[in-house]
Amino acid sequence: MKSKKNRYRILAVILIPLVIICIVLLLMAFLSLRNLTDQTSGEISLSIAEYDYHLRAQPTALQEELFDELTAALNAEEVDQELCAELVVENFVADFYTWTNKHGQYDVGGMYYVYSDQKVNIYNEARDGFYKGINNAINEYGKDEVLEVASVEASAARLSGGYELVDADGASLHYSDAFNVDCTFTYKDNAMDTSGLSTRQSYIVIRDAETGRYEIVEAIGETYEEAE
Repeated sequence: MKSKKNRYRILAVILIPLVIICIVLLLMAFLSLRNLTDQTSGEISLSIAEYDYHLRAQPTALQEELFDELTAALNAEEVDQELCAELVVENFVADFYTWTNKHGQYDVGGMYYVYSDQKVNIYNEARDGFYKGINNAINEYGKDEVLEVASVEASAARLSGGYELVDADGASLHYSDAFNVDCTFTYKDNAMDTSGLSTRQSYIVIRDAETGRYEIVEAIGETYEEAE
């Protein structure tokens, strides 16, 4: 009888920590998803609903201008796919690299323009990387004096062989409409030092044939390292 009780105690010692770890991991996953949902569903001023693109509340003048250009390009009688790919990247960059209208580390910009299956991973990577220093920067310089993209210019080239990727279920997908988009951008001359930050990136953008939605699936050379 004593041996049986000892076995139960050993099992309890092993299982209880495992259960606690599982609960903590599930809670962390839930919080990440909730934060991402809050960021991508709240505080929206304008939308292109059929493509699930949105302009955040209190946009910068550049963000508003680029969103209007994207709206016009998508609604054109003859859609210029290269132009749409360029504008998706420009809208992403103008939002992602701007901190002056963000609420903190969990308010990551540009998530409306990234590939849906990668959104949570990209959000988490950016939150714990590039956006990690936003709260300290706002405290040090003031919200109006941190990062803000002043200008952005992108140039798209169609990938002749399309683009292959593996979705969340492990299925291989081929996108015939795919583009390499080179992008350069500048920051406003605010108090926060931007001399060590990237101002040039290349992105891969795909177009979903069914929805017509353009999405960023790869950032070439992007590391989302913490901004000093």
